[in-house]
Amino acid sequence: MTVQNYERFEEARGLFETGKYGEALSILEDLTELHYAPAMAALASWYLHGRCVTMDKRKAFQLFKQAAEAGFIDAFYDLAVCYEQGDGCDIDLPLAASWYESAATSNDATAVAEFARIKYFGIGCDPDVRRAIELYRRAASLGEKESAEFIRTVSNNGDDDR
Repeated sequence: MTVQNYERFEEARGLFETGKYGEALSILEDLTELHYAPAMAALASWYLHGRCVTMDKRKAFQLFKQAAEAGFIDAFYDLAVCYEQGDGCDIDLPLAASWYESAATSNDATAVAEFARIKYFGIGCDPDVRRAIELYRRAASLGEKESAEFIRTVSNNGDDDR
């Protein structure tokens, strides 16, 4: 069933790219009913931004949460953002920090940089400047330009020895 779900998901992606939004939506909804996490995350993004559906941040949050709890690593970052910004849920900074940390394991440069920011400023967790700088370096090595700039600034100010 997983191969079939993947193929249907790719079909929905192709339909979306050719402007056949209704058909793509129908497939994503069917796959979401089957608890196919990539479809849940894609549909969540649509609801979060009001893309091809009426914006519904609560529904987006619920779908991101289901996808993340199913282990779909691409949803970890989006769920963290929801918790940090209160998109579809109450703001919960410790949960945001926890999901950012989980997302950072994916080697996605943005996720690593966001977890670095969380650690640097102690958002929802204890601040840990040394760990944050390590994370910023890792994000920079993955191509995240703002992290590279941050590391240059911190190094020039002598703050990277903390």
